[in-house]
Amino acid sequence: MSTNPTCTTCTDPIPGPHLLIERNPICHPCFRHLFTLALTSESSFPASWADQPLSPSRYAHILGPDLLRAYRAKALEYTTPLQERVYCARTDPPRRPAPCGAYVGRGREDKVCVRCAECMWYTCLRCEESFSTGDVAGEEVEIWHECDPRMNAELEERAFGGLVRGVDWQFCPNGKCGRTVELSDGCNHIRCLCRAHFCFVCGGFVRDGEGHWRREGGCPRFGKKGDERAIYDDNDSWNDNDDVGDEERAGEIQRREYGGEAALGRAFEVQMSMVEEARRELQEQEARRVKFRQRESGLGSGSEDPPRRHRRRRHRDLGREQDVGNEERLNHRLHRRKQEVFHSGSSNQASEYGPRKSLGLRNLIRDAVNTAEHLLFGNPNARRG
Repeated sequence: MSTNPTCTTCTDPIPGPHLLIERNPICHPCFRHLFTLALTSESSFPASWADQPLSPSRYAHILGPDLLRAYRAKALEYTTPLQERVYCARTDPPRRPAPCGAYVGRGREDKVCVRCAECMWYTCLRCEESFSTGDVAGEEVEIWHECDPRMNAELEERAFGGLVRGVDWQFCPNGKCGRTVELSDGCNHIRCLCRAHFCFVCGGFVRDGEGHWRREGGCPRFGKKGDERAIYDDNDSWNDNDDVGDEERAGEIQRREYGGEAALGRAFEVQMSMVEEARRELQEQEARRVKFRQRESGLGSGSEDPPRRHRRRRHRDLGREQDVGNEERLNHRLHRRKQEVFHSGSSNQASEYGPRKSLGLRNLIRDAVNTAEHLLFGNPNARRG
């Protein structure tokens, strides 16, 4: 029973057609991603497998016409030395505040203007000035203008005004590259996008094992020349791929920067205290959250407030108790008034209660009237004439 091969890149089974490169199966989406990545990052160009460049023409049936066309256009840009590349500088503040930035061609000495494939403006390959014109047609035309290539050099020099080469910035020594790089902190061993290795301090090519970073006559691997905190290689055991060496040197830099082991210890204690404080705060928040959930669900140790339905029931019970108390007080007042009526022998005091409809009050009035008749006439059934 045959099984589907597994893609070397994504490790997913490949149910359909696939490629076999260096005896490694790879699915078509992962293979196309190699070329797409090369379009977005010059450090990934050209698309390669096991450090071997891949031919786009050989795999045109997999890449498709659009990806193949874009890859070939990007190849023209990447294979041109950086200092000779010309990019479209067209700007349109209302709609395009930043320059277009599309690659238009290689710099030339004659006044040839090339049309940008992105914005359709023309850019001079000599002075890099952009034009918008509708009365010309063609990919390459000659447009009259005051062409002065020294203007770009002056702008570049003005951009680096006040900065020191080897301290704030440095050029890549590769003649086909010439990129400008800057370094605020870290190792002075620079690996450029063009894969050239050079020293940020002196700008020369470097290779491990040549002793370039030794104190005797080289440049410091960390820091600047003349700085007492600069770090040199005391032996030849340094390896850029040695993570342990990186950590040790990073620790040494921190100790020198912050004043020794004591300062690092204090900083560590402060950090740990902040961690403990944050942990306690989280625990308190969790305790409050649990208590809130217990209150909502009716659970808990008994000290929590009762749920809402229990609170309503308690209010109803309190209302009943208040009604009972009011009725008892009313009966007590009626009983006391009844005694006053019987003892005084007068029925006029009963009228102060007014026309109440209470049954106890009506009985009280009737009894008071009967008592008065008995006292006056001696016969309850007799009536005054």
